[in-house]
Amino acid sequence: MKIAHLFGEESYAKEIILSAGDVIGKHVHDFDHISVALKGSFYIKIGGVTRFVKAPNAIKVQAGVEHEVTAITDAVWLCTHATDCKDADEIDNVLTRKTA
Repeated sequence: MKIAHLFGEESYAKEIILSAGDVIGKHVHDFDHISVALKGSFYIKIGGVTRFVKAPNAIKVQAGVEHEVTAITDAVWLCTHATDCKDADEIDNVLTRKTA
């Protein structure tokens, strides 16, 4: 996976370029956020329910709900968040809680 960090005024987007079969592992956020399938197709598992998503498509993920994304094809995924953090090395620690 290749990751690009994009910082704006009180906003952040993580662009993730995936190869077929790559997985964005299970994790949780303490706030709602929007994720966008920009290219390709995916399985997204949200709260234990898996659905097929094909780009272009936007998905709202509720706060506190575990989610995981698997690329079916080579693909691009974009997660957007409201935050004041501007540190690429700390952003995942600020925004994400990993799960078991």
